[in-house]
Amino acid sequence: MEQITIAGITVPRTAALAPMAGVADTPYRTLCCEMGAVMCVSEMISAKGLCYNGRGSAELCRITDDERPMGLQLFGNEPEFIEKAAILLQEYKPDWIDLNMGCPVPKVVNTGAGSALLKTPDIAAKCVEAAKAGGVPVTVKMRIGYEAGHNVAVPFAQAMESAGAAAITVHGRTKSMLYSGKADWSVIKAVKEANPDAIILAEHYDSPKAWLEGDQWDTVMNYGAFMEPITWFLTGVEKHSDEFRGDLLGNSEYFKGSIRNWMSYMMYNSLYCSMNELSNHDHSRFLTRTNHRVGRINTLGPYTANENINYGIMREAVVFQMTWPGAPTIYYGDEAGVCGWTDPDSRRTYPWGHENHDLIRFHKDIIKIHNRYKALRTGSLKFLHGEHRLIAFGRFNYDEAVAVVINNDFVDKEVKLHVRELGVRNNRIMKRILTTSEEGYTLESEPFMVQNNVMTVVAPKGSATIYVCKI
Repeated sequence: MEQITIAGITVPRTAALAPMAGVADTPYRTLCCEMGAVMCVSEMISAKGLCYNGRGSAELCRITDDERPMGLQLFGNEPEFIEKAAILLQEYKPDWIDLNMGCPVPKVVNTGAGSALLKTPDIAAKCVEAAKAGGVPVTVKMRIGYEAGHNVAVPFAQAMESAGAAAITVHGRTKSMLYSGKADWSVIKAVKEANPDAIILAEHYDSPKAWLEGDQWDTVMNYGAFMEPITWFLTGVEKHSDEFRGDLLGNSEYFKGSIRNWMSYMMYNSLYCSMNELSNHDHSRFLTRTNHRVGRINTLGPYTANENINYGIMREAVVFQMTWPGAPTIYYGDEAGVCGWTDPDSRRTYPWGHENHDLIRFHKDIIKIHNRYKALRTGSLKFLHGEHRLIAFGRFNYDEAVAVVINNDFVDKEVKLHVRELGVRNNRIMKRILTTSEEGYTLESEPFMVQNNVMTVVAPKGSATIYVCKI
């Protein structure tokens, strides 16, 4: 996997966990790291509270080995307290210190901290310089400005970089916008031009082609070339659970045409590091979509989102997520069986003490498979077969070939796969390494001989299977 260096720390170029007050605590961070997050950041910590020995502030500073690399985020507007707090943080050995200059919450802004620092760049720069007393790299999280007409993104980012910031995260909204309205991508582009080494990920609902030509975004949350086609194929339900389309459920031709069309708009590098999510904060949870039902929390209530869900379809989707080109990105709780209608119901808290441990184990095993075979991360793609409620495709490179069969039908199906197109020759053995079902999954292996360039298999009903071969 391609590597990226942020604040002097080199990690795989994939998902990291952002700081979220009231959410990103130790158990949550640990779980995200287990699921593949390559770095994480703490909740906001008051610099002044830490200096005054505030118990709550100190509790937010604890770091376990399972969470590293990890940064601790401070907020405040007084350089002397930032400096003292940074020194106090040495006890907890953070890998870097992040300064919050983007929080729009009144109780933070009214103290001159958070987004208020956008109006006082000189003080903000002094805070960056003061934070270097902690002896680790300093990063900054900022917004593009304080209010409409107050766009300071480029000069502010440059000032923070000049003050010693090792990396900068830009939220494309002003303080006055809070979390609503559209982010201004043109401003983020300007920040990137001012700092060509910046990595910009984005959310986009239509074709991202115009933004992925190398001058604005590096990659996107992958809706068109991942979430939407597989959702229609496996569930027949639109991503907000607002519509059911029986003609698209199991329609392999529509799936193939749709996903290939959207993939064609993305350059290779952007496609292969795109964030392949089954769920996210804006849409219904994928596990809820498996009930094939149309609804929202205001029409059906929250409990119906948990009714008649199908874990077999969920496992089929996760196998697709971990074998399709892109960066598998797990929305928190998907791995533990969280349900929910579209926003805000999709933002339910993590089910501590009520997790689906079987589903968590499955995620861990399929992630191991994704990491074990390089062809699944960077290999080429080849469609092998398609029929009603069944798709098969291959991933391959010079050293290995992987074939994936997803049978979403209610009956077993015999499938002939022309694996010679993956580089697998006659009389070679392809080994089945995973089979899912509605009841669970198995990692028991079984060999299959390739004859006349074809591997013949029986795909069990409601299953996803993976076959591998060293070329």
